[in-house]
Amino acid sequence: MSNKKLITNKQLMLRITLTIISLSIIFILLSSVLVKKVALKDLGEDDALKTSELIFEIMNTRMQEGWSKKDLNKIIFKLEHIREGLKIKSYRSEHVAEMFGIPNEDKKMIENDSFIQKAMKGNKEFMILNDGSIRYLYPILVKQECLSCHTNSKIGDINGVLDISYPPSEIKISLDSLSKYFVVFFVLTLFIIIYIFYILININTIIYKSFNCTLLYFRQKKEKIKSSL
Repeated sequence: MSNKKLITNKQLMLRITLTIISLSIIFILLSSVLVKKVALKDLGEDDALKTSELIFEIMNTRMQEGWSKKDLNKIIFKLEHIREGLKIKSYRSEHVAEMFGIPNEDKKMIENDSFIQKAMKGNKEFMILNDGSIRYLYPILVKQECLSCHTNSKIGDINGVLDISYPPSEIKISLDSLSKYFVVFFVLTLFIIIYIFYILININTIIYKSFNCTLLYFRQKKEKIKSSL
């Protein structure tokens, strides 16, 4: 009986160990996917905002020097080489179009794109496209230094929209932010594994006790039958 019990316990521990290892691998894979999604949404949006602000500051410096739309397009072409796959477009608002005009191509894009229209109202639009790439629409607000050229605008108006897109592989994430997410998911995964281990131990203990009770019952029954003969 002791040998059988020892073998049963070994088998039980082996099954529990294999189950925990399997669950650990599953949770690690799920955690890595979840970290990627969180990074793409939260950290990706922050990265897109910083990229947009950097691009606008460069463009704004050139605009203050009196550069035209054609000149700015040349700067945009060069800025697109900051990151692999980066695409930059800019669209003028009605205030700017009244003074400087607007290309027909840009006008059609604004009319047919609801996200650009929302950005023209001051909304920052962050999107993850079907191919996994990032698209971010950054509304350009009128500041004090803008009024010297944009005389028909006031502070807080929207002068236009900066439309940028780039692949997720180009997202710049700080090591501190990434470490924080990994620590959180690691602790959560460890807690779940320990909890499952606890449940498995209890379930197997109950099964083992039930089996022993059933076995004991039949042995006692058998002894009674023998004694009655």
